[in-house]
Amino acid sequence: MCTLLSLSISYSQIIVCDPALDNPFNDWRPEHIRQGFAWRAGSVSWGVYDSNLYTIELCFEDQLVVLPHAERAIVVPFTVPERGLVEIAVVGDSQEVKVNKGQYALLFQLWRVDANLTWCRLTFVPEQSIQASILRADPELSPSIPLLMEADPA
Repeated sequence: MCTLLSLSISYSQIIVCDPALDNPFNDWRPEHIRQGFAWRAGSVSWGVYDSNLYTIELCFEDQLVVLPHAERAIVVPFTVPERGLVEIAVVGDSQEVKVNKGQYALLFQLWRVDANLTWCRLTFVPEQSIQASILRADPELSPSIPLLMEADPA
């Protein structure tokens, strides 16, 4: 099941976070830029391409599936708090969405449709334990191993 979100991406990032966080955005270190995301408990910031127009899709699936046309695919652990709400945010705009509380594998996928349109898919998959990993890397990524799984609030 998927839903389209209406957010205008700015500053080349999109955030998924616990809406109760005082400072949901993450400070990006060079390592975060190379791996395409900055993660801390309750918040993950995803780097996106510079593009004029984005379509953002929020999905809920039973299993982790990377789409064949995804240029970038990264999965991280994410805990939805007791209230069952997460915030999908960009600088200057956000939407709260209902998600069942619990542990998830949060899959971020990104691809260009054409020169002016980029698609971003965020998929929540119920999971008890998942290690962050880059499942598909585009040329903009050059991560260090192990991935950096700590970030400071911005």
